[in-house]
Amino acid sequence: RLAWLGIGFCRLSLYRRRAPRLEPLPPALEYARAATGASAAFYLSRELAGPVSFGLFSPAVLLPARFGELEPAFQRAIACHELLHVRRRDWLLTLVEEAVRTLLWFHPAIWWLLGRIQLAREQAVDRLVIEITAGRDHYVEALLEMANVRGRLACIPPAPLFLRRRHFARRLEFIVKEVAMSRIRLAGSLATMSALLAAAGVLTVWSLPLKGEPEFARAQTQEGSKRVRVGGNVQQKKLLHQVAPVYPPLAKQARIQGVVRLQASIAKDGTVLNLTVVSGHPLLIPAALEAVKQWRYEPTLLNNEPVEVITQIDVNFSLSGEGSAAPLLGSESVPFSLDETEEPKRIRVSARVQERKLLYNPEPVYPPLAEQARIRGFVKLVVLISTDGAVKEVRVVSGHPLLVPAAVDAVRQWRYRPTLLDGEPAEVISEIQVNVGARQPEIVERKVGEAVFRVGGDVKPPTLLHKVEPEYTEQARDSKLEGTVVLSCEIGPDGAARNIRVEKWLGLGLDEKAVEAVEQWRFRPGEKGGQPVAVRATVEVNFRLL
Repeated sequence: RLAWLGIGFCRLSLYRRRAPRLEPLPPALEYARAATGASAAFYLSRELAGPVSFGLFSPAVLLPARFGELEPAFQRAIACHELLHVRRRDWLLTLVEEAVRTLLWFHPAIWWLLGRIQLAREQAVDRLVIEITAGRDHYVEALLEMANVRGRLACIPPAPLFLRRRHFARRLEFIVKEVAMSRIRLAGSLATMSALLAAAGVLTVWSLPLKGEPEFARAQTQEGSKRVRVGGNVQQKKLLHQVAPVYPPLAKQARIQGVVRLQASIAKDGTVLNLTVVSGHPLLIPAALEAVKQWRYEPTLLNNEPVEVITQIDVNFSLSGEGSAAPLLGSESVPFSLDETEEPKRIRVSARVQERKLLYNPEPVYPPLAEQARIRGFVKLVVLISTDGAVKEVRVVSGHPLLVPAAVDAVRQWRYRPTLLDGEPAEVISEIQVNVGARQPEIVERKVGEAVFRVGGDVKPPTLLHKVEPEYTEQARDSKLEGTVVLSCEIGPDGAARNIRVEKWLGLGLDEKAVEAVEQWRFRPGEKGGQPVAVRATVEVNFRLL
């Protein structure tokens, strides 16, 4: 291939030296130079049957000796074609393509691809020539005229030629049919390419999942619905139908094995409702997901009511044992292990569900040292409640060091109604937020017969009229804590917020500051039938450091 290119360069140089320069230029060539804005030296060669253009800094166009015998329209078309190649610097592109062809001479796809590129280039130049000369018929006749002459063009592959025989039919078809991309077709092509790009992105993210703490969206269910986290040993006993994963052939050939860890949400009827990938090799994940989606469990009962269950499943791929799977326990974010023994069972219950079972909850004693330092706020705890409802263990999640001991001492005295799982007593893991030393939000008694409505139907929502921004505590500012506190409250007929409760906490005193701020907000009350009424509302208070 290198020898072939060398012969081509030598012959181009030889043809140029032997050919006399065409001076002065005939009117057809002057027209072509003015119309295209390109300049090149023209030569008449008796050794070529068709025009050839080459050169980067001193471009040259070799014309066949019979060029002067052609009609002026043909001459203009041929000259414009070659000068457009010069203006586009196609000589440089041709050299790059020939270099690629030389390096990858053994690959058929490279030859096909470069041929398509060359054809597209010639078709683009053909279109420009027709636009400049406004003479499609003359241009087609010029192509046919050149096609009728067999010339010695085989030994000069590095030069853009006016006519390559293997492209002739496609170029002629393109010109005659006036192939053009309409706006509708262009928009359709763009939409198709965008869809393919989006699909490729989704496939990439699905094949290469980011590792992180799995999260499940809050269930959009009616108030009172429950979702519990159950250990794998408990849930494995409820497995009614298990489909073994199929070992991917590609992973098997590559000798890839390991564990795919999934976080599963199981519906009340025992079907797998949602799956989130925690970890695993990309080649093994699809097979694990496909298998676990088909599993079926016996429904889980909490206090004789069916509940959704969150559990963890490990799918093991071993070349010796093919694919196997077993539900595992819990979440690494929980300070108590859900890996229970046979008895008692251990589950995780949300704070709101567990709060309804609270029988006795003494308030924490405000530590004198914290009172002197004017430190108050929330302490967030995770507790382990035994089968008899007593607080068995306490773990601190967040809170000021001066407030934590008082919160822990108080919570150890709390008592709950026992929790039953499938009719048997179970230990419970739950979160608790304890307000130490902070002013409790005032519980406003409703008037006799006053109802509290939810927004929807003929009940219009309240509108915020006056907002007070919450203050940052020094501890939160020093810790650079940012986030959102979510509060639930009632907006009374007078437009004031009352009976405020913290639904989502931040800690470090920001929750209390959020309550204090919302107590000062004023709303246009909600309406029902044109009359102001009390309405339940959820309020978000954002804390951002400037």
